Amino acid sequence: MKQIALLLFIHLSVICMGQKSNAPLSKTNYLPYKTIRLSEGYKLTFETNDELRAVRLTGGSIDTILYTRKKNVSERDFGCLMADYTQYFVIYYGSDVDRPWLRIYKKDSGALILTGLNAEIDSINHTFYAVSVDEKKNLCLFDGNSGKLEYFSPPKTPCLWWFECIISKKLTEKDLTIEYATYGNKRETKVYQRK
Repeated sequence: MKQIALLLFIHLSVICMGQKSNAPLSKTNYLPYKTIRLSEGYKLTFETNDELRAVRLTGGSIDTILYTRKKNVSERDFGCLMADYTQYFVIYYGSDVDRPWLRIYKKDSGALILTGLNAEIDSINHTFYAVSVDEKKNLCLFDGNSGKLEYFSPPKTPCLWWFECIISKKLTEKDLTIEYATYGNKRETKVYQRK
């Protein structure tokens, strides 16, 4: 009798391990969920074939594939919609939850405006602070409402990533002021004039 019970238990265990969960992975709009509707009548559509996943932007007079990845890439690495503005949208991607990468696209053309490492979001001012991926590693400031993109030279800090040494920021229409830690555990302030 014990042998029959053991065989039944093993059989049920194998069956249960093969079941798939229908629970969603996240409450965020990860791109692999078929279609994400954007403002102004645009859509991001997830498509797949035997080898690739693709993100297609449609709406207005545009129908273009923004990017593709291998089919087995994780949803987090593939991307999720973080912001939707009238003329632009922002996609986060990457496996680092604390420091995701971002891509900013223009809706009417599908043009990639910026790829960078996200430093912070200022939801009150609708602004993204990012680090450019070029060799200069500039501080980038993107205003989602106007589409204005500004570049500032980073401060010299002892941190591996200079933006991790930023203590505070103040943004006005005329300037960006940052307070940051320097060598010897001192604080300095740098004011960038905005154009």
